[in-house]
Order: sequence, then structure tokens, then C-alpha cells
Amino acid sequence: MPTLSVHRLHFRTGLHLGVRGVNLEESGVSLPSDTLFSALVDGWRRL
Repeated sequence: MPTLSVHRLHFRTGLHLGVRGVNLEESGVSLPSDTLFSALVDGWRRL
């Protein structure tokens, strides 16, 4: 069984996690791993 790690994220501003539709009408309470990975890669690219 793989070992899991917890990483707490602290945001300086609000965060909207859109989960539905083109305009992201609803908000979610969790962040999918592919969304997090894409955000980290994009942030790293902008450095």
C-alpha cells in the first residue's frame, strides 16, 4: 500500500474551485489532483 502525505495549503486570497459547466456555476470543496498539478506546473513555468 502506498504511503500518503498530507500537505496543507494556505492561500493569501480567496479560492474558487469551479466544478460544473463552462462558466463554473458551482463551487467544490476539494481540489482534483490534475487541477493542482496543472496549477503548480503553470506557476513554475511563470517563474
